[in-house]
Parts: sequence; structure tokens; C-alpha cells
Amino acid sequence: MRNSTLFRVFILLFSFTLTITACSLPAHADDNYFPDVSAADAVFLFNLNTNKIIFSKNIDKQIFTGSLTKMVSGIIFCEYFADRIDDTVEITEQMLNNAQGAKIKLSAGDIVSYKDLLYGVICGGGNDACYALATALSGSVDAFVKLMNDTVASWGAKNTFFTNPSGYDDEKMHTTAEDALIISRIAASNSLYMEASSSLSYIIKLQSSDKEIKLFNRNSLISSFYASGYQNKHAYGLIAGFTDLGQYTAITYLEKNGTEFLCAVMGAKEDPYSDEILSYKYVNEISEYAFDNYKYQKVFDSDQYICELDVSLALPPVNADKATVDCATVDCYSGGEIYALVSPDIDVNNDITYGYYLHDKSLSAPIKPGTVVGGVDIFYNGEIIGSAKLLTGSDVEENSILFSLDRMKSFFLDRFFVSSMIIFALLLTAYFVTEHFNIKITRNKRKK
Repeated sequence: MRNSTLFRVFILLFSFTLTITACSLPAHADDNYFPDVSAADAVFLFNLNTNKIIFSKNIDKQIFTGSLTKMVSGIIFCEYFADRIDDTVEITEQMLNNAQGAKIKLSAGDIVSYKDLLYGVICGGGNDACYALATALSGSVDAFVKLMNDTVASWGAKNTFFTNPSGYDDEKMHTTAEDALIISRIAASNSLYMEASSSLSYIIKLQSSDKEIKLFNRNSLISSFYASGYQNKHAYGLIAGFTDLGQYTAITYLEKNGTEFLCAVMGAKEDPYSDEILSYKYVNEISEYAFDNYKYQKVFDSDQYICELDVSLALPPVNADKATVDCATVDCYSGGEIYALVSPDIDVNNDITYGYYLHDKSLSAPIKPGTVVGGVDIFYNGEIIGSAKLLTGSDVEENSILFSLDRMKSFFLDRFFVSSMIIFALLLTAYFVTEHFNIKITRNKRKK
């Protein structure tokens, strides 16, 4: 009896465990669950084609800014210096003061172009180049940091705060993955930033001497100079790096055959057993998951036949039985191509369905080709993935007799006309009643 009871308890616990596990895993048609990202503070995978978050972890949790700081500085530098990218600046001692951490080894007296300094920040990760540009732009590092905070707030990143332009550790600096997504979308839309952050290497040629500074991209998704084995052919630009507080961060743009993602892994640790940098490992696993399970593609053609609709007040077709036909018909088509984020294995002919609706209950002539008469909703797995206009495909002429009769009918049934006729009838009745009483009073006076 005891064994039987224990067996039942075991079965119940096992069933409960399976239920909880099934509920906690993201459902997918191919059971390709999202990769393990347990050693990261925050993660997001965002589809740029549809502006939708595919996956997120701790997206609103406060975390250290880390390498995101330099992304913000880089965007601001690109926006402010884009029109004078080839102008030069002389490096001063003031510019280099307080620049700690990774450097590209600038010296006071060096004359460099703004472009060289931009690449020194975004590609080479040099804190000295970052401080130099900050001072050149705002007059002081403190003034530039204020500009940074004001700028990210104007972008909508309300939970981000900086105390320096390079990301050097400070416990007062903080952000969220949600804000990082806002900032990443702005970086990805800036062509100069993307060009610099996607470069494998770059050579700074000082204009004050024959000295050259060779830079290698610190993002190991792009370059193998600092760490090999993480390069991803679908990854382009943005930022990656390490700070003691922020740990390993990798934020990148992923693209394959027109399908575009932004991916961020923030606050990731280094695997103590394999020495793997988990920010890069996670991004690569997420990249594989993304392109294995999602593809942005055309799912509905423009000018696809949708339906045939009746049109009243129209001349019937030439070969129709005029004795039985009191209206014509018009073929309707979709008014544009529909693209959607779907499984790469989709069978468009069988997996995509649609439904249409009309703006008015009925159609009446005349109708010109391309007239918008409603809309078409496109469905995939029971969800709307796109919409298009419902357009007429041909010209339908009006039947002048039926049209005139309909205008007359509409006129006589018009509320204003009916109201006017009722008021007129009431006034006319009142007039006749008044006249009747007046005549009766006059007759009575004559009798007297």
C-alpha cells in the first residue's frame, strides 16, 4: 500500500514538473527553443523588418552601461562631425587628462582628422580618442557628458545615465536593455557609425609626423585580432567590450538575405571552465536560432485576385440576360505586396490565408479601376501578419436610367426632404384649420 502511494506521489510530481517545464519554454513550430543565456544580465533579439522583439531577458532591469557608453559617444560624434569629417584637430594635454583604460596611444601635439578619431573610438575602442573628441566638441568632458545624458533622454532612453564618455567603470552609471535597444536602433541607422564599427581594421596617419597607428576592431564578432573563433559572417558593427562592472557586452546588427535583427547580450560572464567569452558565444547561438527560425519574405502578391462583387446601378454585361440581371460585377484584387517574418519552411500557398472586408455594404456604379472598396487581411498561424487595400480591377459604367431613379429615390427619402415635407404638411394643415375657423367666425358675425 505504501509503495503504491509513493508511486502515485512520484507520478504527480513528475507530471507537475513536465507541466511547469512546458509552460516556461517558448513555443515554436519546430521545437527550436531559444538558446540558453543564463549567464547574461540582459538580452534582446529585435527584428528590424517588423519592429518586433522576438526575445528579451530582463529588458527593464537596471544594469551597468559598460560598452554601451562608447556607442552613445560614437553616435554623437558621428552626428556632429559628419560634415567636417576631414578637418583636423591638435591633441592637447587637457584632452587626454583622466582618460583611463584602453587607449590608441595618442600624444599631445598629434594632429589628426576627426575621422581618424572617430575610428579610434568606434573601431579601436580608444578612451583617449573618446576624451579628445568629447573635449573638441563640447569644450570639456563634463559638458560632453551632460550632452550625452540630454541626448539619450531626447531619444527616449529615460533610464540611462552617464558620468564619463568612455564607459570606464563608475557605479553611478546605469542603463537598461530596453534603452540599449533604443540606442542601438539609432546607431544602426547612422551610416558613418556602421561603417566605422564594421571595419576589421583602420590606419590612423598622423598629420604632424610620419607616425601611424594601426587599429583592430575590438568586436570579436567582426575581427579575430583580440579573440578568435567568434567571427560571424552575418554580424555587422555596433559595439562590444568588457568592463569590470559591466562585464562582457556584445551588441550587433545581424543580416541574412534581407532578414535583419539587432541582438544584444549585456553583462555576460567569462565561462570559468572553457574561458569562452559568453557574450560572443550567446550572440552566435542567438544568430543561428534567428535565421533558422525566421525569414522576412513576401507572402502575398500585389494584384492577387481576391473576390467578385456585385455593383448596382450598372450596365449589365454585354452577353448577360437583361431580363434577369439588374446589376454587374467587378473583380477585386489586393493593392500591394505583403512581406512578413515567418518560418523559412513556410508553404505560402497553403499556410497563408486571407479575409476581406468592404468599406460600404454595397457598391454602385460608376466605378473606375483601382478604386479602394475595402481591405484584405493576411493571416499566418491564425494571426494577422499584414494588410492591403482591396481594389477594383475594371471599369463599371452606370446605367443612366437606374442612376436617375436612384437619385430621385434618394432625394425623396432624404431626411431633410422628408422633414421639410412633414413641416410643410403641418403648416398647410394649420393654415387650413385657421382659415376654417376664420370663415366660421365671419359667418357667425353676418348672422347677427
